[in-house]
This record gives sequence, C-alpha cells and structure tokens, in this order.
Amino acid sequence: MIRVETSHLFHYSEVKKITIDATATTDGIVINGGSNNGLIKIDKLTQKLNELVQVIATHKHLAPGGATGTPLSTLPTFNKIDYEVD
Repeated sequence: MIRVETSHLFHYSEVKKITIDATATTDGIVINGGSNNGLIKIDKLTQKLNELVQVIATHKHLAPGGATGTPLSTLPTFNKIDYEVD
C-alpha cells in the first residue's frame, strides 16, 4: 500500500554539459552559428506583428448608426530588417 501523505515522485533530467559556440566577427558576435536568426525568433516575431497589423487594419466598431468602416489609412507591415541589428 502506498501512502499518499508520505509518497513523493521526482522526475528530472540531468544536464551534463551546455555548449555555446560564439564567434567574434567584424559584424558582431555570432552565437551557435546564428541558426536562431538572433537572440529572439525574429521570423516568428515578425509573423505575429504582421498578424496584429492585419487585425487592426480590418477591425470595425459598433456605432449607433451601424458598424464603422475600416480605417482610412493602412498600417505598413513589418520586415525583420527594420529592427534587427545591422
């Protein structure tokens, strides 16, 4: 019989080694071969920002006379070169 009051379950994975490959170049420091496209997942960030732009561009508000139209001006989409480090 297992007593719940005194039973414990432990689960872990042992980390034996963490390796970070960093290379200094004239353009800066490249970490792990640059395979993540920066310290953030810049492509995924750009996609999410552009999804937000699309929601803003197509939203409507309810008003006493009916729904309002789409915004008069459009927002530009994001491009990762606009905010990644040169």
